Amino acid sequence: MTDVGDVARAAAAARQAWPALAEPPGFAARLAEALAGGGGAGGRVHADDLYLACACAGGDPAALAAFDRAVLPQISGAVRRIDPSPDFADEVRQAVRARLLVGDAGEPPRIAGYAGRGPLVAWVRVAAVRLALALRDRGRREAPAAHAGDDVGDLAALDPELALLKARYAGELEEALRRAGQALTERERALLRLAFVDGLTVDQVGDVYGVHRATAARWIARARERLFELTRDDLRARLALSPTEFDSVVRLVRSQVELTLTRFFGATDP
Repeated sequence: MTDVGDVARAAAAARQAWPALAEPPGFAARLAEALAGGGGAGGRVHADDLYLACACAGGDPAALAAFDRAVLPQISGAVRRIDPSPDFADEVRQAVRARLLVGDAGEPPRIAGYAGRGPLVAWVRVAAVRLALALRDRGRREAPAAHAGDDVGDLAALDPELALLKARYAGELEEALRRAGQALTERERALLRLAFVDGLTVDQVGDVYGVHRATAARWIARARERLFELTRDDLRARLALSPTEFDSVVRLVRSQVELTLTRFFGATDP
């Protein structure tokens, strides 16, 4: 249970960070929910960013102006990695603004989905990079995407034992991967989408989060390993296998993780 004093202190700090903004309706409840969930990396909740996002979602003109001034310009570096053209950067900024700040068909603006678990700037950069990639590829004839069931680069296609295990446990493996993906943090899912689905380089991922490429590489590797570990542990708990069979299933899981990333993360918005 979240301590009332913690919520009050975080709310006060958020109001102090944005003194020109009226407190958005429902902010205290959203903040309490974020604090109860433990926050993001390091357990931190970005209360000031959540305050701004809630105000933007409510259509506060002062908050929208603050977003344009304080957040939107910070996507430029990541977008330039994709296309250095100033016109392209302007197009992406407009698209990001419309996508995040404008509601659609009675639905609230997408910025209402920001939960304060990471910096708002990084959350917006992820959205900007994915939109930039879509805009860059618009009008191009896209190559057929590799799906989870394809055998290109599939270790199971080359190993008869793994092929048999794949056929026998396909349903369990897919379900375990789905549960593992849901158990990842928001940032881990975003990292896997950017690196393995959108095809960003380590340098580009570093630009998105404002960190050195070595840090970005470490984060990506850890997110991928967490997906593997969660899937492995799920299968261990659900399948009655001998030690030898389980070792083979672990090899199968490792061979399938990257092949399934498109299915589980490709269609999901940041």
